[in-house]
Amino acid sequence: MGATTAEAFDGIISSLKAVTDEGTARTALPELTKSSTALETVMSLIGQLSPENRKLIARAIASLKPTLDPLLDRVMALPGVSPILKPTVDAIRAEINSLSAT
Repeated sequence: MGATTAEAFDGIISSLKAVTDEGTARTALPELTKSSTALETVMSLIGQLSPENRKLIARAIASLKPTLDPLLDRVMALPGVSPILKPTVDAIRAEINSLSAT
């Protein structure tokens, strides 16, 4: 689960950093969707962990929010990007919020 989580966040961060306009948003969408799906998998498995391990994961994910939130905000503020990425970005935000509160 740790590798899946790390890969998901690496994919999100690298994809978001590459978005500068509509074209790069379209290019980033498959990786962001893949990362969102990976976070869904983590969410479905997290209940199998001990409470202590759930807290560790929640803290680790919460520590990434100061990096992710500005990236998500920057990308969504770019002209023409929101219609392309909004559903996926909204899902990623919800997954991050849920996992960081576990």
